Amino acid sequence: YPSIEGWGGIFLGLAGHPSGILLYNARHLRALSIGEILARAGYRRELVAATSTAFEKMEDWYARWFDDVRYDPSETTDEVLATKTIDLLGAAREKPLFLTLFTIATHPPLYRPPDAPAPKTPREAYLAALGYTDRQLGRIFEALRATPRGRDTIVLVVGDHATPNPWQAIRLPRLGTPNAGENWTTLLVAAKGLSGGTLRPELTSQLDVAPTLLGLLGLDVSNHFLGRDLLTAPPPPPQGVLALRFHGLAAFEGPYLYQARLDDPAFQQKWRWEVYEKEADAANGDYHHGIQETLSSADRERIAGFKRMARAWGAVLDDDRVMPPR
Repeated sequence: YPSIEGWGGIFLGLAGHPSGILLYNARHLRALSIGEILARAGYRRELVAATSTAFEKMEDWYARWFDDVRYDPSETTDEVLATKTIDLLGAAREKPLFLTLFTIATHPPLYRPPDAPAPKTPREAYLAALGYTDRQLGRIFEALRATPRGRDTIVLVVGDHATPNPWQAIRLPRLGTPNAGENWTTLLVAAKGLSGGTLRPELTSQLDVAPTLLGLLGLDVSNHFLGRDLLTAPPPPPQGVLALRFHGLAAFEGPYLYQARLDDPAFQQKWRWEVYEKEADAANGDYHHGIQETLSSADRERIAGFKRMARAWGAVLDDDRVMPPR
């Protein structure tokens, strides 16, 4: 969070910059994206986007990640984007295709479908936009199912970031950043050999997307991705996630969320995020942030360790040491 940090995690398989924005602060970083790795494996790379390459200053990155960017400022609804995606998936081609679709309806300001009633709460507005995006993704899935090629197509659906609900938004100074409302999203994987409808509740991250895709494709190639192939057998052991954003850090471990700031030694806190506050918010349901707990001396040492990790990672990025020296 913001979007560009999610893109860095998904495509580069790298954690965010602890004090800035990865794709801004490390424009000349020697790192291979999943798109560049797939290009070496013979894939054609296409992007269908709701925003121009100038949004978030992505021109240079997109030039590395994709062969073609399909963007039209007059055609940015998820319905139109889904139609473009379906056309590309069905077109004749000589190379295998790595296709990326960036939807927009659930991004603030939320898109209101023409047939949707006026929302009474922010939650209703978000669910209407989410339902609209879901229907358009359904069109893509149905189009794939109707073609022989669909049986050999891998589909990954993931959010580049979450959106704090109003309950969280008005409490940001107390909740800190990154917080649960900025980080929680989901990952859907559909591929040949995977059982439909299987739910896995364990903690994962955007850093796991690229290595999981490489595993599904059977590509055993050198890479610097920090994540793991989630579909290995046996499954990988449980692992925490350290999120970084603008000098703030959040460590998700099991039911706990630890938070601190690299620029404020006094800001340290611990939440048990799986336990919600007693009174549910009528406008947002019961998804809040958890219950704050008192920090023990062991917790404070754990947080100090997270801060050392974050600063060390920042040094790796700033010194361009993700890949070995030339």
